[in-house]
Amino acid sequence: MAQARELPDGRVVWVETCFCAVPLDEERPYWEEYFELVSVKDAHARTKCRHETGEEPWACSTCSCTGKLEGTLARRGRPFDPGS
Repeated sequence: MAQARELPDGRVVWVETCFCAVPLDEERPYWEEYFELVSVKDAHARTKCRHETGEEPWACSTCSCTGKLEGTLARRGRPFDPGS
């Protein structure tokens, strides 16, 4: 959440590395306590993911496949401050 961005309409967007077959499958109950999850999407094509193809288990821990998306989000809205 350190890179989460609050948009002018009050929505909060962020990128989270997730190893679940269904994005945020395990984390969903936690996030739903605090947010209404309007949209949850894969940030990349799983057919090209080294973790998903078996080429490199847990590759997402050090992969930069979401770097472009994170860079785009960093230019939107303002940093999210959960205390405000």
